[in-house]
Amino acid sequence: MESRDHLFFGSNYSYSVWNQDTLSRKARTPAIRQWSRSITCMQGLSTPKHHRLLSLLTWQAVIYALWLERNSRIHRKEY
Repeated sequence: MESRDHLFFGSNYSYSVWNQDTLSRKARTPAIRQWSRSITCMQGLSTPKHHRLLSLLTWQAVIYALWLERNSRIHRKEY
């Protein structure tokens, strides 16, 4: 069953993208599987502003890449 939680970090594939080469660690955030906890974590970042912005941009880029991959698979049958 597809849901926001499953699509963004709940599935093994999406979690591996976020955790790939410790991408989440490089973004200075924990690799969290639950959407609501992930949002809470991003909102509560207490690092310096430039680090926080880079963390948020990295997190958003991963979400966007996952969304593009999902749409390619569903609508274009590209895997």
